[in-house]
Amino acid sequence: MHVRARDLIDRVLDAGSFTAWHDPMPEPAHIDAAYAADLHAARERTGLDEA
Repeated sequence: MHVRARDLIDRVLDAGSFTAWHDPMPEPAHIDAAYAADLHAARERTGLDEA
């Protein structure tokens, strides 16, 4: 069974107790336009900045 990261956090931690300690992920230095568009779409779809 596949459990998404956000679902796991919701199951394991008390509501409101999780604080991310990382800075937003930087854009990769040299990527083509199609991959950049895929990254943007994934961020929009998930509301997350990393896998």
